[in-house]
Amino acid sequence: MNSHTAKRLWYKYCFNSKIKRIFTIFLTVALLQLCRFPYANLNTIQTNGKSISIVSIEKILKEPAKLNGLLQNIAIGATVTGEAIAGFALGEILVTLTIVGIVASLTLPNLIFNIQQDEYRAVWKKEFSILSQATTNLVMDYGAPWDMTTSTSMISRYQNYLSFVKQDPVATNIFPPQSSYSYYKGGLVGAGWAYFQGTAAAILSDGAMINFESDNNCTAVSGTLSGICGQIIVDVNGAKPPNMEGVDMFYIWVVKDSGGNYVLKPRGTPNDGNTCVAGSSGSGTSTGCSSLALGTTTMP
Repeated sequence: MNSHTAKRLWYKYCFNSKIKRIFTIFLTVALLQLCRFPYANLNTIQTNGKSISIVSIEKILKEPAKLNGLLQNIAIGATVTGEAIAGFALGEILVTLTIVGIVASLTLPNLIFNIQQDEYRAVWKKEFSILSQATTNLVMDYGAPWDMTTSTSMISRYQNYLSFVKQDPVATNIFPPQSSYSYYKGGLVGAGWAYFQGTAAAILSDGAMINFESDNNCTAVSGTLSGICGQIIVDVNGAKPPNMEGVDMFYIWVVKDSGGNYVLKPRGTPNDGNTCVAGSSGSGTSTGCSSLALGTTTMP
């Protein structure tokens, strides 16, 4: 990781997120606790022409000092800081740092993951809205049915309503290797399924990747959900990790409803047989997170 990337991540997660508030609270409490320690070895300072002994920070705050310039201010500040640190034994400091390190190692990864997941959910909601609007426009312009017999015919229609920067009839030329994807908070897909490798795919202008697949010209069924014409898979942050189903990889059914119109439904929609389970070991319990992530419910 280069210095520019490290600096960008530091500002993103430590100055523009919930972590900022946590660190601020932690440091404030720590400083307040330090200020309560008595200090017996400070030099004297002048107040109203007399010399007095300063025995605590409270004493300094209660009796305004007549200071002789900036250097004396700096000297007093440095002395107070030094005395504050000296108030702890080395063993106490090491034990405290060890405890803080253990707590941070246990909590920060989950905290950062949850923050990232919230960001991906927001992008997913935007992408789903864009694709839904494109589908509505397709129905208005071409009526129903329109050709969805192949993934190539699907992408040729959608490209008039979406902003592509690159497209390819073979998804593996757009997406990372399928084996690099993982199930929802579970293991790697490996030889399993994450997207349709041999069908059309594209990269949108916002960096998201989409994969199209045709399902038997609207005769496919999943669970008790019928009228499935095809599927659209969206990786909201492109080839970048975590490449996890239900986190940055989401799944959509293209369905022909009872009125003969095409609508989009996320996987995990009622009765389609897909669910969302943390620690998933299969797509059936991962792809269903697509529906849950569109709502406000806390993810499992």
